[in-house]
Amino acid sequence: MIHRALAMTILLILLSHIFLWLCIGTFIMYGINTMYADPAELVTKGYSKLWASAYISATGFFNCGFVLTSDSLFQYVDKQGIYLWCTVLILAGNTCAPLCLRVLLKLMHASADALRLDKPALRFALDNPRLMTTHLFST
Repeated sequence: MIHRALAMTILLILLSHIFLWLCIGTFIMYGINTMYADPAELVTKGYSKLWASAYISATGFFNCGFVLTSDSLFQYVDKQGIYLWCTVLILAGNTCAPLCLRVLLKLMHASADALRLDKPALRFALDNPRLMTTHLFST
């Protein structure tokens, strides 16, 4: 049972949490980014708004601090929407990650029959979070 529950938790982390946050985060960042003019440095380097949005979203979600410009995000200083969305991604990828994963696990458990998922394994993961990993789920 523990192996099936661990597999479902890994599926949750890879597909639901990381993939969805990165894909949705990139397109929301792209929508925000289209409202502003491109920084001059990105234009000279030939980066599109979509590429810049994907890169900023990924580095925000994983809280890496990598950017495409030489002066961090200073060229976006007057673009509050980008900073606000980076804050949401940093919280989703780090500080609030256990909460987000717990909610996603409960949603997967609630829709397990329709999605043909292993409902007992999901219930086991919800009932025994410390067996899945020590720091993933708060109890």
